[in-house]
Amino acid sequence: MEQFAFEREIATATQRGLRWLVESFRVNGYEGSSAWSSRLLHPVHGWSLPYPETTGYIIPTLYAGRARYTQLAGEFRRCIDGSVKWLLAMQMPSGAFPGGHQVRDGVHRLALKDYLLHREHPAQESFFNSAQIVRGLVEHYRQTRDPEIRTRLDRCRTYMTQAIGDGGRILRDAYAGKSSPAYFAYALAPVLDLDNELGTDAEVRARVTAALDAIIADRNGDTAFIRRMGFGGVDTALTHTVAYTLQGLLEAARHIGAEGKRFRDAAEKALARIFRIAELHKKLPGAFGPDWSPIWSYVCVTGNCQLGLSFLEVWRMNTDSRYLNAAGRFFTQALATQRRDGALPGSWPIWGRYMALRWPNWAVKYFVDFGFELGDALGSEARLAS
Repeated sequence: MEQFAFEREIATATQRGLRWLVESFRVNGYEGSSAWSSRLLHPVHGWSLPYPETTGYIIPTLYAGRARYTQLAGEFRRCIDGSVKWLLAMQMPSGAFPGGHQVRDGVHRLALKDYLLHREHPAQESFFNSAQIVRGLVEHYRQTRDPEIRTRLDRCRTYMTQAIGDGGRILRDAYAGKSSPAYFAYALAPVLDLDNELGTDAEVRARVTAALDAIIADRNGDTAFIRRMGFGGVDTALTHTVAYTLQGLLEAARHIGAEGKRFRDAAEKALARIFRIAELHKKLPGAFGPDWSPIWSYVCVTGNCQLGLSFLEVWRMNTDSRYLNAAGRFFTQALATQRRDGALPGSWPIWGRYMALRWPNWAVKYFVDFGFELGDALGSEARLAS
């Protein structure tokens, strides 16, 4: 009975999250999801500008929600259709999509400092943001088979392939410049997915694999710590970007198949180290320094949800129930920070280093994804036990 009560709690919390996500689109006329809500930074409106990157990877979450909650299907469809049209309108001649939050056509704000200073920038190509938008467009193409979407995706595949230079370094990004951080594994995985969907191109596979190999080559063989996981390619990394790195490696391994085993192994070994820290302290730090030295001054709620998703993947691969139990604990801890309207903070306490004083849409996206997968996992576990 206790497990069933937890499953109901998960379902209720994910529905709250989905409703908040729908509101983040509605305030923009269903053309993109606002990056965050914050009454401190936006005392009147309460919402930031729409964010193309996260709008892109929220689209698969909305499709998953539509399959589960038919009462919200109409709202999900408005969010998806309006945002796909909005995203396609900003695709650049190179096939790339821009970094930043959209102010108006061709004008963006790249960071919080731009909000505070009311500073605007012309569109700049972003490899990472393009890849996250691809996640949404690929899912939309799978659902609709719209030939226009296929053409646009093919253009973006060309851009992303050409953006990977010698030695696997990624050279075109509005945020990272030429630092080519390890968390770009999360941008390489959707390129493989796109390539599989459109028809495999040997050059795409070779360039993406070289970039992934460069990421796992730069790790400590004793501790399994992957270097350059932080913003700017530094070693000290939020659990958010650590999770991006490991999620990307696991996804890439799935898309590649048997030849991707080395990427899965690197991710699993890193997750085993994180698991030991989580078991010892019953929670996760907000960030890690080199070789997994924890930084405990705050919790990165977003990263906890992402790592919970990776723990569930390890559980599915290895049927090690300890990872399922740890994932359940991460969800409970994230749930304790959820507002009544469904929002989640970037950090807890709310003034923590990551997304301080803001309630980002991607925290809710990963929380909802986590809720879907954890609920399914618990149901599967219950069926096996019965």
